[in-house]
Amino acid sequence: MGRDATATQGFPGRFGTSRGLGLAAGALALALFAVVFVLYARRAFSGYGAGPIPYDLAVFLDAADDVLAGRNPFPAPGALSGDANYVYPPLLALALVPLAVLSVAAAVVIWTAAGVAAVCGALWLLGVRDWRLYALALAFPATRDAVGAGTVGPLLLLGTALAWRYRDARPPVAGLAAGLAAALKLFTWPLLVWLAATGRIRAAAAGVLAAALAVLASWAVIGLDGLADYPALVRRLTELEADRSYSLFALGDALGLPEPLALAAALAVGLLLLVAVVRAGRDPGLSAAERDRWALTAAIAAALALTPIVWIHYLILLLVPLALARPRFSLLWLALLVPLVPRAWGWEPAGWPEGDPASLAVVLGVAALVLAAALRRPAA
Repeated sequence: MGRDATATQGFPGRFGTSRGLGLAAGALALALFAVVFVLYARRAFSGYGAGPIPYDLAVFLDAADDVLAGRNPFPAPGALSGDANYVYPPLLALALVPLAVLSVAAAVVIWTAAGVAAVCGALWLLGVRDWRLYALALAFPATRDAVGAGTVGPLLLLGTALAWRYRDARPPVAGLAAGLAAALKLFTWPLLVWLAATGRIRAAAAGVLAAALAVLASWAVIGLDGLADYPALVRRLTELEADRSYSLFALGDALGLPEPLALAAALAVGLLLLVAVVRAGRDPGLSAAERDRWALTAAIAAALALTPIVWIHYLILLLVPLALARPRFSLLWLALLVPLVPRAWGWEPAGWPEGDPASLAVVLGVAALVLAAALRRPAA
């Protein structure tokens, strides 16, 4: 039997799976679907029982209540106590006003359902049609934390997917999606660099304009309250949380680097990744689709490297390069479940690692593995 026939029987393609592995993956996906359905349903209906309200959503709803009452939703920089306070631009608080007028229980159900729908919609826009990958994506600790805590992570994921899907068909839509993502969470601004680096200047300009207008208009609605103090508020938040998170700065600090050196190292990595965005966007050795994919992957890596604060739910954006590089099941998708494995020994990565070496190694190791695999140059 020739080599090709053997390969076809065992593994149908370079990144394919055998029938046995495919069946095992299907069984695993079914089990994961059952588990995540229970977990997400329990979170969605927490407002109707004794369970806690999703943490970030509670902060957002309080800010929306402040906006409705004509109060400044931002704390004074000196009174900031961390992520228990609202520190986002006012756009998010305004967007959640419709939920703030509902009962808390109804708001939790709607926001949780919207988060799950955003994740699934993003995977569909990225070209994922393998149902098993939806189960793995929803079981990913970053996804569970993003949806379960009521964060904006699913919306950022959806915005990134929309920018990818409409980058050529409707450049203004792609720019609007990337711009609104940046307006919701500033660290995603490298998405606009990706659009510009791949020659989509009109989309990038639309994104910059959309982000600026969204931020300024939302601040104007609340009478510019908190605008003057906002830079000091962000600096204070960074001082409180940067070294306690999963950022490269926190990693450098955990390794014993002086804070200025840890910050410089993270900045250097981020800048190198931005250079990689530009180079990938112009690489004549890659097809147009591969240039786009490589550049977007580098842009997401740059966003995570440059922000001084990274929580587990930020890593939901890893689903973008993973879905584009492996739109069908491969063993790389199982890397998403690695943070769950230590639970068998009664340990799991901490939500606030506080410089814990094991937590940093597991979470950042998964991120590095996914990004490195997605950035591998395709075989000739």
